[in-house]
Amino acid sequence: MNSENMLLGLYKKQQYDSTRNNIQKLVIYSSAGGMLIGAVLSAVLLSEPVSMYLFASVVVCIIAAYLLQFFKVVSLNTATLIYFIYLCFIFIPVNWYFTDGLIGATPYIAVIIMLAIMIVFTGKTLKIIHIIYLAMLFILLVYSAITTPVLADMLLIIYKSVAFFVSILLIAFYMMFMLKKYDQMHNMFLNGSIRDELTRMLNRSVLDVVIEYVETFYQSKQMDYVMIMIDVDNFKKLNDEYGHVVGDIVLRNTAECIREHMREEDFVIRYGGDEFLVVLLGASTENAKHIFERVENEQKCRSLLDFNITVSRGYAERSECKTPKEVIELADKRMYENKESKRVKR
Repeated sequence: MNSENMLLGLYKKQQYDSTRNNIQKLVIYSSAGGMLIGAVLSAVLLSEPVSMYLFASVVVCIIAAYLLQFFKVVSLNTATLIYFIYLCFIFIPVNWYFTDGLIGATPYIAVIIMLAIMIVFTGKTLKIIHIIYLAMLFILLVYSAITTPVLADMLLIIYKSVAFFVSILLIAFYMMFMLKKYDQMHNMFLNGSIRDELTRMLNRSVLDVVIEYVETFYQSKQMDYVMIMIDVDNFKKLNDEYGHVVGDIVLRNTAECIREHMREEDFVIRYGGDEFLVVLLGASTENAKHIFERVENEQKCRSLLDFNITVSRGYAERSECKTPKEVIELADKRMYENKESKRVKR
């Protein structure tokens, strides 16, 4: 996987995690209110206290999961998972057994829970819970069929079982299809939103994601990385004298030169104006210098204009600095020093 596809996945995960956390909180809070209402109604309207105890037990489970998350014993995602495991594999089967089973309200609650699972979870967690939950519902349907002694009631149970199972499968497949289509559309949207419109390089909005990614390797595996700050020389003067159209040509040309000499796993970001930030994971400043020399030579050879376009650069290794922010600042400082040295020579 190249760096841009990997980055798209990381960026999407970052956005999904933030949104999903809000959804998980909403589901837990709304479930607590709904189950509390269910417990009160069961106590007032029903003669059997089983439903009341079941609803109350869910409220207790929600409170316990919330406290675990609040005191940072587990993450919000894990707390939500604990709640749904209880809901799916304790609340539903016990409620199914002690109430009217397929004829009662439990199947409708089961469908609502299934939809909530598909909204709240993703990836392997969603698939595992989904498969086990569907298998359990199938077992409950078989149980309802074999425990019905009267033939007429049995036929009704079989009819309802088939209708329920087919409907729940159709809902599941439809939701999976729609989630896949949404994911594809989201990929297309994100792919456009993380790129600079002029140069088609990554834009600055993904810098935090890139830093988080390379910093993980640096902290866990001591894998160093290098940042190169590249700036087009005299770009403002060029824009003033020749116009923005020529300036755009220069930026696109520079971006193409940089991109063509990078590895698939490297990141090229348009940092701002005529500045580009290159992040090389598992590289040294010597590697960075060789890359820059190739970029500079290639740019001179393929210039579409009647005058030479030069660029200044600054390198910094992660191991030189205490924080990623300092790496960027050091690379930027050295880039301006390189630019100033050219002026002195002239």
